[in-house]
Amino acid sequence: MVKLIITFGATDGKKTFKTKDELLNFLSDQKSFWQTFFSGSQHPTNTFNSHIGSQIDRMVQNANAINETNDSQSQNSLNYISNLFAEATIIYSESKSAKFVQQVAQKDQNFARYLVGYFTKQLYSYTNDPTAFRAIFEGMKFDSGITSNIDAEKEALGSLKSEWDDNLTALKNAFEAAHGQVVQTQDTLTTYYTNLQTQFDEFKTTKENEFKSVIETYDQKLALQAPVEYWKNRSMWSYRIAGGLGVLFFIAIWIILANFEPIAKDVAAGLTNKDYYPLIQFASITVVAIWMLRIIVKIFYSKLHLAEEAKEKEMFIKTYLSMLRESNGIKDESDRHLILQSIFAPSKNGIIQDDGLPMNVIENIVKARS
Repeated sequence: MVKLIITFGATDGKKTFKTKDELLNFLSDQKSFWQTFFSGSQHPTNTFNSHIGSQIDRMVQNANAINETNDSQSQNSLNYISNLFAEATIIYSESKSAKFVQQVAQKDQNFARYLVGYFTKQLYSYTNDPTAFRAIFEGMKFDSGITSNIDAEKEALGSLKSEWDDNLTALKNAFEAAHGQVVQTQDTLTTYYTNLQTQFDEFKTTKENEFKSVIETYDQKLALQAPVEYWKNRSMWSYRIAGGLGVLFFIAIWIILANFEPIAKDVAAGLTNKDYYPLIQFASITVVAIWMLRIIVKIFYSKLHLAEEAKEKEMFIKTYLSMLRESNGIKDESDRHLILQSIFAPSKNGIIQDDGLPMNVIENIVKARS
């Protein structure tokens, strides 16, 4: 967007506006100033007021035509307004001409209005008017420097200096405020960066430790994968063997019960005839059967016990791996040693070793027959 700058002529300086609304307010103030100056005026000076008012209205139309999206159109409008001031079609209220008019107005208000007509080039149509002729003469003397314009220029420069001082103060305050915001923003960014760096370092350390723990856990998992598989298979086969032995036990019981009655009759008949061979045969078969059933039961309980133990050790190893995955892990070596000792403790087969044939019973039977 173009800068909103209005030039008032070669000697009256220029004025910068921040927004279009500020420019419109300036033009409105200029119109109000001259309307107040010409208040109560009569012909022909009232025509000078009308001329100034119409020129300012044209300026307002061009100011409204300023478009933020069209720099060319905006610049043309600003140039038009500047040309009206530069060509003295309208007098800037703070120019040296306006200050001279205001000084004259303190002595003769009506004559000062004629001077405005001279400075706006509207007075030459009224040269038959003596006051107009005198105003032209005094205006020309002012322009040529014959009439001292020092006071007017001094007052105009004073107004310009005051305006510049105000602008400079505003710029200084804006700069200090902006500098304060920059410093505050810098401090905020520094604090934010420091906090962010701290959080990043903590995050990095945490993730490095977690990654290291994962690697260690993975290595230990590989090391314990074979034991886990071993105890899992051992538990499965122990359950299967125990189940098979249980089925075998009930089959043996069924066979014994199915053949008990015929054998019992043979034994009874042998005892009647004093034939002890069937009794000896029955006793031998009974002892062997009881001994075998006892072995089956003991192996059954042994396998059941081993299956439960294998299941527990499998669970111990998985729990140990799960504990290793945690952030804290197992730091105490004594705890680690205790856990590993429980996992890798040797298992017993559970079979009692004194399961030979009951020879005392057989010996007693032999002795009884002899």
